[in-house]
Amino acid sequence: MKEEIGFKHGIPENPDKMWETEINGRTFSFKKILQRKGLFIYNCQCHEDHGSISSASSTGFYSEQDLTPDEIERLPQFAEFISSHSLVP
Repeated sequence: MKEEIGFKHGIPENPDKMWETEINGRTFSFKKILQRKGLFIYNCQCHEDHGSISSASSTGFYSEQDLTPDEIERLPQFAEFISSHSLVP
């Protein structure tokens, strides 16, 4: 079987992704990391600066599903975390 360009043994050479997005007035950082073939770590972090004080909190989980960034941002596993860190208008 011929390997596709950018793929090695049927999986992307670098499936890891990191990006930021603003949700309800806060910036959230998302990570998708391939732990080993077929097992991904998904992480969501909220970083806040309050003058000279900074804080960060995060949550994450393992999954065998290879999800897109859009799907990751809408995961129910992250919904409560995002809701609890969002600004109330």
